[in-house]
Amino acid sequence: VARYCAEMKILVCHAGKRHEIMIAGTATVASLKEKVQRVTGVDAAAQILTSSVSRVHLCDELSLSEQDVMDRDKLEMAIDQPNPLLAGILEKLDAVRSTINELASQLEAGDRVHEEMFTRTLEALDAISLDGLSEKERGEVR
Repeated sequence: VARYCAEMKILVCHAGKRHEIMIAGTATVASLKEKVQRVTGVDAAAQILTSSVSRVHLCDELSLSEQDVMDRDKLEMAIDQPNPLLAGILEKLDAVRSTINELASQLEAGDRVHEEMFTRTLEALDAISLDGLSEKERGEVR
């Protein structure tokens, strides 16, 4: 137990560099990522830390000790790169949202809007392909 609670030295490796981080075993992985961000400049939200022993991605909400990270352990850091497909899909969704808002404004003003405009807007929405997205990214689109 003392090995987990005391200040630990964790070695975080990324892009051929090693960074020594001092942190308590009771600290969360999210706290560790904040310290890593200060040293590397890599945004904490983009960091993926993996135990070099178990090869398991560490969970941000759990403490280091809960995930069996011990003093002098080595962690590998990868960077979660945004999917370029997602950016394009979100742009298309913004365009559809803008069209819907415009149509809603016209209706609220008492203007007649041809139903074909709604049909075209819904067809544009239906034509957006989610192929190539992860489940997490699909959730963001939904």
